Amino acid sequence: AAECYVIGLDGALVYANRAAVRSLGYTAEELLERGLAAIDPQGATRLAEQAETLRQQGLTVQETVHTTKDGRRVAKEMTSVLLRVDGRDCVFALGHDISARKQAEQHQHDLAERARQTERLEGLAGLAGNIAHDFSSVLTALLGNLEMALDELPPDAPARIFLVEATGAGRRATALTHQMLAFSGRAHRRLASLDVGQLLMACAPRLLSLVPGNVVLKTDVAPALPVVMADGAQLQQALVDLVTNARDAIGVQPGEIRVSASQRRFAGDDLDRCLGTHPLSPGDYVVVTVADTGCGMSQEVVDRAFEPFFSRKRGGRGLGLPMVLGIAKGFHGGLVLESSEGRGTTVSILLPVPVEMVPVPGRRVE
Repeated sequence: AAECYVIGLDGALVYANRAAVRSLGYTAEELLERGLAAIDPQGATRLAEQAETLRQQGLTVQETVHTTKDGRRVAKEMTSVLLRVDGRDCVFALGHDISARKQAEQHQHDLAERARQTERLEGLAGLAGNIAHDFSSVLTALLGNLEMALDELPPDAPARIFLVEATGAGRRATALTHQMLAFSGRAHRRLASLDVGQLLMACAPRLLSLVPGNVVLKTDVAPALPVVMADGAQLQQALVDLVTNARDAIGVQPGEIRVSASQRRFAGDDLDRCLGTHPLSPGDYVVVTVADTGCGMSQEVVDRAFEPFFSRKRGGRGLGLPMVLGIAKGFHGGLVLESSEGRGTTVSILLPVPVEMVPVPGRRVE
């Protein structure tokens, strides 16, 4: 049933029907005593303006937000007319809860924004991949010639030190191109059956060596995880990059990094926030998560976090998260980033479980 309100231009509630009382959680006496300001403070300040609009137009349809007795905020659509009650002007309003509609609109907006972000990242990945591929070819020729030149020089040749420096710079540039190729999804990888739990426990000492004494590193691996198709070396590199980012976000303050692996079944809607190979199919995934208690990121930074060469760090190359995303895409999976300022960051890599490895009642998986 529609909610019905009669409101004096001074903000007093003259009448509220049972639907209105029930939706707000007050008793009728409490609601009439508190007035419009208790449930819609902004609406209360606009009453005189609304009354003038109603005198001119006869009827208005507006969206507002009501605050319930327990503090919940509920979106409402109010259809209002002006009428006289006991010799004074009042606003007669019919209200409808439009929370479901607003949530659906927000969901569609989020999907559209996610699609735009995915399209932008795919464009950047394609550009980075093309540049890295061409640059890699140039570096291969350059390093090959430098190494041949070194072979031709005697050990005590004065020019040898310059060629050694140039070779080192070329190899660093090669490592950078490999990161760009990983972001673009073109990096060479060997997909094979991988036990993520075993990998995580095996690389735990290396991850521990990355964090200083003020940071506690915890690992949590669910038992009996199904195997996935992935490149163990690349997944380990992704974990190193994520733990390094988490360490830097914590800084010198005491903090905690939790690295975990678990199995989860995702429905279609659950994957809407996931970046990566699109569309990801509903089903079982092994989820590798790195969560920290660091400074977190603003929404503006989150929106740009996967852009190559975008970094908040002084001297940072901005290829860490883009490379992790590229690695996840290379495994036909995806990535979810959750962060807010002052509340830390959680990055989850979703690795699809092959259908033949998902347990089915009555079937044994060897």
